[in-house]
Amino acid sequence: MSRKIKAHGVHRKRRGFSIVGWLAAIGMWLIEGSYVPQIVRLYRVKEFYEISLFFPLINLAGRLLVMLYSAAVGERVLALGFLAGITLRTVLLSQTLYYRWRCRRIEYLRNNTLGL
Repeated sequence: MSRKIKAHGVHRKRRGFSIVGWLAAIGMWLIEGSYVPQIVRLYRVKEFYEISLFFPLINLAGRLLVMLYSAAVGERVLALGFLAGITLRTVLLSQTLYYRWRCRRIEYLRNNTLGL
């Protein structure tokens, strides 16, 4: 049984997940998953020098707004994809902040340690 849904003021029938829907889902997961290699690399080298704080922060804010829009118009697949992207960008931003803090802390201890 199909039901009518309203998106952008237009009624349309929902008929399940089409090939176009699958392509959108796969594309979304590939785009959002592109952050995984950077997260893994940052975890391995434990240095933040190549990462700007503003890039993941602005990207995170944009993804959050688009995810809210996608959820509001009933595009659950895209909303879930954006949610995955938000999670990955939050991880990257957290790593960057942590490694910056850690680097500053180590530098502070080196400069203020007596006789070591």
